[in-house]
Amino acid sequence: MGCGNTSMKNRPPTGDLKASGLIYIVECRHNLEKNDKDEHGHRWDTVPIQKAIQAQGWKCELCYYDDASAAQLIDKIKKADGYICRINPGPNGLMTSRQQV
Repeated sequence: MGCGNTSMKNRPPTGDLKASGLIYIVECRHNLEKNDKDEHGHRWDTVPIQKAIQAQGWKCELCYYDDASAAQLIDKIKKADGYICRINPGPNGLMTSRQQV
């Protein structure tokens, strides 16, 4: 999944760009060692990022990653125009480094 990077996987390197589409923002739920989430369960700057994308005419959905639902999330992302992975490396009760995404 290339966490920490923004992926616009279906974009041509040059030429026409789409005027709209679907972007997913992927996060983990509350980290067991450090709470970097707001009252809605997202990182403090995730919702402003989502709103900025939507203001440009794009759909933008927030979703959570965990090992148990990795396959479903991957299927969902494959159908999107891109995703932004906002997962910091480190201990998390719902994610292991063994999962290959």
